[in-house]
Amino acid sequence: MQGEGKSVLFVEDERAYRKVVVPRLVAEGMGVIEADTGESGVKLGLAQHPEVVIIDIMLPGMDGWEVLRRIREDKEWGYNVPVILLTSLTAQKPPEDIVNQTTIYLEKTAWDLNDIVRVVKEAASVCDYYKSAGKTDWDLVEVTGKIKQRMGLS
Repeated sequence: MQGEGKSVLFVEDERAYRKVVVPRLVAEGMGVIEADTGESGVKLGLAQHPEVVIIDIMLPGMDGWEVLRRIREDKEWGYNVPVILLTSLTAQKPPEDIVNQTTIYLEKTAWDLNDIVRVVKEAASVCDYYKSAGKTDWDLVEVTGKIKQRMGLS
């Protein structure tokens, strides 16, 4: 893991994109766990339970949709972790059965690095609020709704 602080799992196969995003997240006080395949992303997520997950949709082998499905199957951590899906495909519509209201879906071309970092920080902040209030099993639809509202995404 690079950096310290709130842990973020970043599942992205494009090394050049990771080399831009990861240092920025670290500079913002986050600890970043990197995965370059869907398979390694699922394994690292289930083993390390990061506070926020960022997944690229277009991955070799297991795509981002399947990574999200497998993470959500974990009822202890994955069911409640905030997930941000990134895609460069502007015309691709996310499957409603897995994205619905519990995932933040961003197009890489529509959001710059500052925006992506703000969304990650906001997700970590909202989760901190719920944890500090003593909630351990929060309603992810409510949490995601608050993040989207605070980011102007709703």
